[in-house]
Amino acid sequence: MSADTSERLSRISIFLHWTTAGLVIATLVAGAPLDDMPDGASRWEAIAFHISLGLTVLAWGLARGLWRLSNGMPIPLKAYNAATRLVSKVVRYGMLLLSVALPVSGIFMAVEKGYGLSYFGFEIIRSAETKIATVTNLQTVHQIGAWTMVAFIGIHVAASLKALLVDRDGSFPRMLGVTVRSIKPSDARR
Repeated sequence: MSADTSERLSRISIFLHWTTAGLVIATLVAGAPLDDMPDGASRWEAIAFHISLGLTVLAWGLARGLWRLSNGMPIPLKAYNAATRLVSKVVRYGMLLLSVALPVSGIFMAVEKGYGLSYFGFEIIRSAETKIATVTNLQTVHQIGAWTMVAFIGIHVAASLKALLVDRDGSFPRMLGVTVRSIKPSDARR
């Protein structure tokens, strides 16, 4: 199955969703302690690992974004009010955008800090001796983006749990590959 339907999501959509989710969470967790670590080899290894995960997120984020552009967003299984639809749209598109923007800002930050850029030990851009002074702005943007992603993930998880436990609309099982009966908007108002 290569396209999403209202009853079932494609294997590609499910795979991209869950792998992106795991990678984004792993990258956020790996990046959280970096500012508090003392300078030294262990800090550099942690930064290099975070950068490598970020580059992987960038690749998956681009793939997922292209998939969504060609396949569209999943069709909701229930009719929601305008405010809920707006929040849902902001969070979904925001997470897609941040899964690309955060790694890009991280790449610029790493290069400007003089770290260079490597992907799991393979050097892409050699580290520089000279550090550029504009790093503070990039670091602020990167941190705000990371906290925004954390907030979006929290909202997304809360909405998913509500759909599973309260609405019981089938959207969570659908994200696991289960075929569900779509609910007509007239049925959803009951």
